Amino acid sequence: NAVVALPAHPRVVYKPVDNCSSKGVTVVEGEAEGDAEAPAAARRHALEHSRVGLGIVEQYIDGVQLHGDGWLQEGRLIHHYIGQQRFSDIDGTRVPIGTCWPARPTGDPQEDAELVHTLVGQVETMARATGYLDGPVNIEARAGAEGVVLIELAPRNGGGFIPDLQQHLTGFDFVGNTLCAALGQPAPSPSPSAADRAVGTEFRIGSHVFIHSRTAGRLVRLSITDDLAPFLYQWHDMTPSDGWVRRYVRSDQRLGVLLLEFPDLETQRRVIDHPEQWLTLEI
Repeated sequence: NAVVALPAHPRVVYKPVDNCSSKGVTVVEGEAEGDAEAPAAARRHALEHSRVGLGIVEQYIDGVQLHGDGWLQEGRLIHHYIGQQRFSDIDGTRVPIGTCWPARPTGDPQEDAELVHTLVGQVETMARATGYLDGPVNIEARAGAEGVVLIELAPRNGGGFIPDLQQHLTGFDFVGNTLCAALGQPAPSPSPSAADRAVGTEFRIGSHVFIHSRTAGRLVRLSITDDLAPFLYQWHDMTPSDGWVRRYVRSDQRLGVLLLEFPDLETQRRVIDHPEQWLTLEI
């Protein structure tokens, strides 16, 4: 319940300490530039989504969000495939709408590989510092003018069917290995991504996409054209049984999840950047 003054930098992030999928997360402009009521509203929003009633305020880091799953073994990240996450911008919320693998934050393969190399080192340092040395990790980072910054490391697999897609793209069985680890069975072998700590160009190119609505109302039609069929690995339909669509301000309000695979990066960009060409959503 302490009153916290906003730092001098222009934007901060309010979020709960113990939630996932960006529930309770709000980006707020600095005190001098933004709405005076926004910090209090963001604080309430964060605490409402915390199981223990605690929230944190962080400096907002400009840049591209990096995101993906990895596997730790004796404090070393023996498998990783890092993607580039995308977000909605409804009412200042930062709710995920999908991720594209591999990450290409700078567009230069060598620079991107160096960023991921640095991120892997940060993950391993954090693992050793916390004593969490073996098992799955869900990784969140920001890549910008000052390099790459690890912002969150969770001791779990990712949500939104990420383990399913990553197994399809890389061959690494996150779900199976997690169950084996819980049962005390032999650990997995290192994957090629650990050898050079690069972006993972030997892996397949893919994306997961959250179908969502910017407005609330009765669902009239949700359809996907045949143009998407060559790239569609899985479609998980999550349309509400009562037909009522909620405005997308939390990731559990999505209407479905698409898992996609692409032959090249150009095709991936074309499809992901123009959903109006293959998705029809009428509210």
